[in-house]
Amino acid sequence: MKSNLKQRHQQLSKQNKNTLFIIPSGRAPQRSHSVHYPFKVPSDFYYLTGLSLENAFFVLFEGRAQLFVLAATEQQKIWQEFEDLQSQIEDFNGYKKIIELVEGDLTEHFVRMEALIQKAQVVAFPRGRSEVLENFLSDKFSYNRKNSIFFGRDQFPAWQDSQLLIGQVRSQKDDDEIACLDEAVRRTLAVHGEFAKLNFVGQTEKQVRDHFELEFLKRGMGWTSYQTIVGAGQRACGLHARPGYSKLKSEDLVLIDAGAEFESYCADITRTWSIGGVATEEQHLILDLVTEVQRQTIESICVGDRFDKIDSMAKELLKEKLSHRLGVSVTSEEIQQLMPHRTSHWLGLDVHDPCPYFDHDGQSVQLQKGMVMTIEPGLYFRPGLSQKWKKFEGLGVRIEDDVVMGGKKLLVLGQEEKIDLN
Repeated sequence: MKSNLKQRHQQLSKQNKNTLFIIPSGRAPQRSHSVHYPFKVPSDFYYLTGLSLENAFFVLFEGRAQLFVLAATEQQKIWQEFEDLQSQIEDFNGYKKIIELVEGDLTEHFVRMEALIQKAQVVAFPRGRSEVLENFLSDKFSYNRKNSIFFGRDQFPAWQDSQLLIGQVRSQKDDDEIACLDEAVRRTLAVHGEFAKLNFVGQTEKQVRDHFELEFLKRGMGWTSYQTIVGAGQRACGLHARPGYSKLKSEDLVLIDAGAEFESYCADITRTWSIGGVATEEQHLILDLVTEVQRQTIESICVGDRFDKIDSMAKELLKEKLSHRLGVSVTSEEIQQLMPHRTSHWLGLDVHDPCPYFDHDGQSVQLQKGMVMTIEPGLYFRPGLSQKWKKFEGLGVRIEDDVVMGGKKLLVLGQEEKIDLN
């Protein structure tokens, strides 16, 4: 991890010269009174530090990486509100050679930031995360636009959202990241596979969710990648069905979109199961069709293809196969109604990694080795769409797997064989 951190800092600085990055780790929001929600470190902070730490600031300027941490008070030490920083770092002295650790109070840290702002042309930070940081920057900038003594020049630093800038660096995963993603998918798939062997007839969607999330915990996956989606029967037509008290019936399908994190890296897997174990003719047709479209899409995408080819190819295949199997003409507009979401999104430390989808020329980005994404075609025959789909009404099917771009083709994560990008 240490060498990877240094490479990330260097790449970020090289691509964004004269840019000062200030990345706050934030803190757990208050739930009520003295109780806070569990703390989840933001992905960009973790990507650049490898730490899960509250109330800290990662600062990067001209290749120099610093970590501003708040000194713990005696009261905090007594109540153990501050996590021991050193306990997270195996080689503490080696770590300090990559990131300079600076301890102090908030006022001292802002004085240090102020000195760096004077030298920067751009100040990049994640909007909306740290009220105290944004208040400091807002006050400092608005005051000194009237008093140019602070900057000593007429042109002031520009503000920019750091998340997309960091997302550009995060778009191609290194070997360690891919290994974590592969393991996250492997463990998630094991839970999906075991569910298929169990009898959940008569149980509720909430009970299915609880089963998945407990099994994730048993496998050492402390966080789900997102809120688990469970849609039974007609509710599978809701793209992000929130689990409710609807009971699973033997004649229905259930769509389960559930994934969890391993070492902070996310899996995003969707399966659609026949609850009773035997699908009807209509259910089998749609399940088979969506599965086949997903497989052919994965096999057809190559390194150098544009990202938007994934969606256009999958929807064209859905149109062709639905037309062929039903013996009716199906239009692109109808497919868009039946599948109103995109076929793919970036995946990494976030279930929707904030990596760019378009290049500087406004074109869809080219797929390069190490990029990780989902492939998730689906068909959702919502009630009231059209008489044309009457016999499929209420069916919702999505099949989703996670893939990485190898040296030539897409490789499916979580398989038995070890991922080799070459």
